[in-house]
Amino acid sequence: MFFVLFCVLLVLYGLHSYIHNNDSARLFNKIPGPKILPIVGNSLDFVVTQVPLFYRMRALANKYKGIYRLWIINNSNVNLYNPYDIEMVLTSQKHITKNRIYYFIHPWLNDGLLTSTGDKWHSRRKILTPAFHFNILKQFTRTFVEQSDQLVEKLKKTESQGVDILPYITDFALHSICGKIISI
Repeated sequence: MFFVLFCVLLVLYGLHSYIHNNDSARLFNKIPGPKILPIVGNSLDFVVTQVPLFYRMRALANKYKGIYRLWIINNSNVNLYNPYDIEMVLTSQKHITKNRIYYFIHPWLNDGLLTSTGDKWHSRRKILTPAFHFNILKQFTRTFVEQSDQLVEKLKKTESQGVDILPYITDFALHSICGKIISI
């Protein structure tokens, strides 16, 4: 029994060493972040409910100045908080392959600009980019403010109960788009 346990631990440690000591892992470990435990990485730090998890992620973003890395079992994650860093990643045409986390929003957004990659992403981005020029977006300010106020009022009515926010956000987006189209 002891021998089997020893062999399992040896294999797990070997796997850990292989994952955390290759060239990309060495580069990844140069990014600041919390201490990594063998095999489990940082996953034990995140076995909490949603609210403490949110505050923990915010604290890490503040502690590490907006960019930090996490190992969750064998998944490496780089979290960005600084808008300029996020802009650099989002405007890159070289590194646009989406992470597995995007599969969670795929049922809602399908194969849109946010979830697509490659040629499909590039062609859709070229079509949409002119629509988000600063001068064009200024025209929508009043509509966005009105719709935001309405969204806040609807959410205030539900604040004492658990609520699925997706229908509210979907309505907000639809009314924001349609509100401006109708007023043109």
